Amino acid sequence: LMASTRRIRLGPDCAVLEMSGSARAIRLSPGAAPGSVAVDIVPAHGPTLASTGAGGPRDGGAAAAGPSDAEGLADKNSVAIEAVFGIYQLLSGPYIALVLEAEPRITGHHLVDFQRVTKVALVPLFAGLPTRTLSRQEECDEQTFLGLLRAALGAHQFYFSHTADVTRSLQRRCTQQQPQPQARHETGEEANGAAEESAGGSGGGASGSSLASLAAPAARWKEADPRFFWNLDVLSDLVAAEAHEWITPVMSAFIDLKPQLPCCGFNLSLLLVSRRSKFRQGCRFTRRGADQDGRVANFVESEMALLFASGAVAAFTQIRGSVPCLWGSPVTMKYAPKVQVGGSGLEAENASRFALHMQEILSDFQKVLMVNLIDRKKDQGRLGLVFQKMAENWSRLDEAEQAKNLEQRNIDQRNSEQPSSQPLGSAAPTRRGSIPTKSPAARKERSSSLGGSPASGPASGQASGPASRSMGGGGGGGGGGG
Repeated sequence: LMASTRRIRLGPDCAVLEMSGSARAIRLSPGAAPGSVAVDIVPAHGPTLASTGAGGPRDGGAAAAGPSDAEGLADKNSVAIEAVFGIYQLLSGPYIALVLEAEPRITGHHLVDFQRVTKVALVPLFAGLPTRTLSRQEECDEQTFLGLLRAALGAHQFYFSHTADVTRSLQRRCTQQQPQPQARHETGEEANGAAEESAGGSGGGASGSSLASLAAPAARWKEADPRFFWNLDVLSDLVAAEAHEWITPVMSAFIDLKPQLPCCGFNLSLLLVSRRSKFRQGCRFTRRGADQDGRVANFVESEMALLFASGAVAAFTQIRGSVPCLWGSPVTMKYAPKVQVGGSGLEAENASRFALHMQEILSDFQKVLMVNLIDRKKDQGRLGLVFQKMAENWSRLDEAEQAKNLEQRNIDQRNSEQPSSQPLGSAAPTRRGSIPTKSPAARKERSSSLGGSPASGPASGQASGPASRSMGGGGGGGGGGG
């Protein structure tokens, strides 16, 4: 369903999310805990609003990401929206962030659909209910929080799609198993005779057939990459209620397209997508290294794709991020703050963070070429030597582990050629702790065409590997993330 079919109805004590063609609606009402939100699945076109009056804004009015973004929004009973960005808990109560407007950035290809967010509004929920009395200091804090939230929403280029997963690269979407199409929302008539089932709070008094029509649709958002799913945390209320059709992954990214470029007798379009990870973003001198989970600062995935008129796609992916170890460069009055790299006794911790980081990368790519972008002098040089040592040690351990796996596979193959005394259906023992490796056939399959057929034009691409991994330092524009 397209974004233009989505609406929110604002009442004084609740709000309702509706989608044309859907037999169910989502009702937001005050929760049991102070300031919380209860989410219920109710039949569409039913008495979902407790009051028919339009809700007026609380003190302070509706906050928006930009000037006049939500002007007059709270004075309307029904408003067309593109998506729900999330729900925020502030001092006076919950606010809902609504994507009011979006522009098609890139469309027309069966794998590519990017909608750029152009207007976001912050609207207080349950404006007609008495709110907690705020002190003068709390009122000032509330306005400060709203200002910070506006600034944060306006500082990024956000993209989303209702038809494609914007958080995963074309390579991953084409080489991994495709999710099942989203279940079509049944109407009340189509649900007659269906099995009686409930998908959440029904609001009471619903018949068996209407309850069946409230079944949750496919949770396509679960296919999204959590690193680039920026609004996942503020959609927790909708996630808990299984309001899947209203959970829209939004990513922070840079996207550009050069259409209709002639090349070797073909017309193609050049697409560039750079996705920013939501984990450990920050200024270059205040956010460095890797955390205990192996997530590095200012991680970015950049994909260059060729889109052919035949529908074929070829793509190459690069990733970059901070050197995955414990290090930093605390800000001082000097132009180039000194780099501080770990310390004595932290070799095992650095090795652990490096290994966790590489395991995450290798879950997406089978071969990784690491490129060191930092200087080779002074502090940067010391950091580069630490990175080089960790990479070499990890590579040796990985090669040794792969050799053990190969030896084990050879033993298993020889055993399988001999008469087995095991009963039918029993499984051969496996070695715990071994790192699975891909066979050459699997690697070849993963490197196959990303779309279309070989006869439709040059469609081969670097599917899921190899990828280049860039480690930035503190110098130069390319090392902005550290």
